Amino acid sequence: MNEQLAPIEPATGIPTESKVFYALGTFAVVIDIIYVLASIPGGIEWSGTVSLAATAVFSLFFGYFLQRSIRRVQADVEDVEARVESGELAEDAPEALYLPETSIWPLGIGVGAGLTFAGLGFGWWFALPGVAILVHSAIGFAHQSRERGRD
Repeated sequence: MNEQLAPIEPATGIPTESKVFYALGTFAVVIDIIYVLASIPGGIEWSGTVSLAATAVFSLFFGYFLQRSIRRVQADVEDVEARVESGELAEDAPEALYLPETSIWPLGIGVGAGLTFAGLGFGWWFALPGVAILVHSAIGFAHQSRERGRD
């Protein structure tokens, strides 16, 4: 019963995950250009322009990151899953597939990033708490991830 399943994606080319982020990044670039052109008569509105540019940069970065690493990660996961299924590896072994525990830290990272970027339009008094929440949550998330390795 150890039959090999056909791969979901071809071994070459751009992975689907990357295509999604590249499409989002390209869309954000196009919308940013339209936004700038529409705001020129009254003066460029920098808050929206910078926010859309940041969206484009982050999306394109993650598309590139996934393009470079997703196949290796998928191959590792498939190998571990096959070893668990064959009984060679216990399901609770440290090298078995790990899914993160319930965590509040990603919510804090999102709120902190949102407040920080909103500070571009509202001022430093709005961004300062955002930076504090963002840094605190990122440190907490990293600490929680490191603690998992010690279990």
